[in-house]
Amino acid sequence: MQIDKLEIKALMYRLKSKGVSQIYCYFDGGGDSGEINEIDYKTSVLKQYDDGTLYDSHEDINPETELSSPLKSEDTSLVEGWLYDVIADKVNEYGGDWCNNDGGYGSVDINVEDQTYDVHYAQRTIDECDWSDIGI
Repeated sequence: MQIDKLEIKALMYRLKSKGVSQIYCYFDGGGDSGEINEIDYKTSVLKQYDDGTLYDSHEDINPETELSSPLKSEDTSLVEGWLYDVIADKVNEYGGDWCNNDGGYGSVDINVEDQTYDVHYAQRTIDECDWSDIGI
């Protein structure tokens, strides 16, 4: 499912306008399949330390129920589809394969406000060695 870049920009604008500041995605694969295990939506909340200092905190939210204007399920499905595209594209650029054999795992961190993302990936590998017929 390749999603148009303009469609993603429009989605990020909708997310931002509804109060979503960050999205964290965790994925894992191996054997012959891979899946997104979790997608966490976060909102930015201004909080205050005991000394009065203000800080920005990111709190988990359910995007379909906990926003002033909830996201439509089509939008959350679009986010998930786009994340699968990002994972496949970036892992392939690396030369890895997160779904087959030993697979791999990682995360995608999206800054909705800046419309940027980071991909973190680890490829599982097995190195086999055979030392046979070694004399004493």
